[in-house]
Amino acid sequence: NYFHPSYNLKTNKKKNTTHANFFNFVNVVKNKSLSASEWKNEIEKVLDVETFIKYESIAFLLGNFDDMRNNGNNYYLYFTSGENPKAFIIPYDFDRCLGAGCEGRKDYMTSYSAESTKMQCNGEWQANNLFWRICCTSTDSGSGHSTIERVEDYRLQYQHNIEALLNNGVISNETFQNYVNSFPEEYRGNPNGAGEGNTTFANYLSLKINSIKTDAYTNGYNIRV
Repeated sequence: NYFHPSYNLKTNKKKNTTHANFFNFVNVVKNKSLSASEWKNEIEKVLDVETFIKYESIAFLLGNFDDMRNNGNNYYLYFTSGENPKAFIIPYDFDRCLGAGCEGRKDYMTSYSAESTKMQCNGEWQANNLFWRICCTSTDSGSGHSTIERVEDYRLQYQHNIEALLNNGVISNETFQNYVNSFPEEYRGNPNGAGEGNTTFANYLSLKINSIKTDAYTNGYNIRV
């Protein structure tokens, strides 16, 4: 019927709901009039910010272009029950990452900044206030977000998560190969990640790290890898 809801209830469908938790969450996220400290106080009431920042750190390093940040989709919002419900982001559909995702390319998303001020699939400015308040450093006047105050504590936490994932070996070629080799041999495919037009994981990670190091000199981030 040509009906495609951006958000649709997935659980508790038989219960009467006004979607109050969802609407409250959206209203807090998109509020641009609040100062950084005011917004920080409000967003922590409706979102588990720590897990969100962890997720964004991983999504950036894995180069997933088809998610909330880069293409505005492929995630669920789970709200806890109780008097003070909080939202958790549940991501899914990571089938195009690690350099894949754009026809004919093996290095997709390796050159984009950790601040990712644009939705990379179509080049429009990222309008989701979560990313501007938490991840971004750009003050480009063309964005419409240049006057929004950022939460520096969140940005530093995001940066530190990226550094820890790489420097502590959580995301590394060795970790990747050990993970692949943990499966029965008939399910492993190519242990180095190549095949079906993809580059190796080692090459993807090398491109990503080189981009991070270069990016450190071109904007407000100084991710040390």
